[in-house]
Amino acid sequence: MKEGERIVYVGERSRQGRLFTIHFNTKTYELKKECVETGMIYIASMAVEEGYLYTSSLDQEGRNLFCSYRIQKSGRISKINEWTDFGNDATHITADRKRGILIASDFLACTLMLYRLGDAGDIRCRVDAKRIDEEGSHVGPRQDAFHPHCTVIHKKERIALTADLGCDKIRLFGLDGRLRQLGEINLEKGAGIRHIVIHPRKNYVYAISEISSDIFVCMVDYQSFTLTLKQSFSNLQEKAVGESIGGDIVMSEDGAFLLASNRGENTIVLYRVMEDGLLKKVDFARSRGWVRKIMMDQKTGCVVAGIEAYLDVGAYGFSEKQEKKGEGIQIFHLNREQEKLVDLNVGIDVPGAYAFSIL
Repeated sequence: MKEGERIVYVGERSRQGRLFTIHFNTKTYELKKECVETGMIYIASMAVEEGYLYTSSLDQEGRNLFCSYRIQKSGRISKINEWTDFGNDATHITADRKRGILIASDFLACTLMLYRLGDAGDIRCRVDAKRIDEEGSHVGPRQDAFHPHCTVIHKKERIALTADLGCDKIRLFGLDGRLRQLGEINLEKGAGIRHIVIHPRKNYVYAISEISSDIFVCMVDYQSFTLTLKQSFSNLQEKAVGESIGGDIVMSEDGAFLLASNRGENTIVLYRVMEDGLLKKVDFARSRGWVRKIMMDQKTGCVVAGIEAYLDVGAYGFSEKQEKKGEGIQIFHLNREQEKLVDLNVGIDVPGAYAFSIL
């Protein structure tokens, strides 16, 4: 990889899905696309972790298929191994190479799955599968039961936090060889908690809801395993609830700024993180489509928005309203001094784009 270059991995969600590398020069803003893998059935999620790429897709029988790849210096990948398991479609995966674990959140199978990673980056075995038999909120779409949409691993504490869209909860799990629930917080019924980000220094977590497009700020006590709601508000800038759904939430490496996206309204909102851990909105920018993934590069200030191909999610009825404006990635710049998110008018189309990760 050349100096100043970043590599974005983009997965096409189709029966004959392809995996692309997008070489992004942060100095010239040049973008170059290359197909590096084919035949990935309905790829749903990807995670880059310390020189390895992990993917979630389906096998020929429609079961979960998790693959591990070694990332070469050029950004190309070489497969290490794959692991087929039960389940329907893991919407989110996250890996921690130091602890040697990978966690998959299978939304439709209502299950969290914990895997052991080998020293060579391979997926060794599944060590736990956690299904919580709990009634959902039954307020919004897809809220009949426990539906884990996203799980994040704390870098220091042996803790993982899960966004439960079905029950409107953030759940806290201990990582002691098994997934053991230690605590939870009930948030607004019908919100549909989608994605979570952990502050790198403060005992705070931030969540975006899918159904209501709200932001929730919670303080976490990692000794008593309790979460306390400190702030909540709408992330929408223009449209009403029901005309847009929440997307992704991400924080800068230093914990100073937070970004959150709206799909339908097609905006990315910039917040400053205050000393007390609460958020203050400072700017927003328009995206050219549904931003499913936000990726930040603090060194250059570049923000890469992963714009998904619009797929009728079935529960919301957006299919006739959705105006397709492009699929792939769009580049912004975070001006920290002026606290502005600037659209660089740089992007590249990837038809069928759905899963994203950055090296």
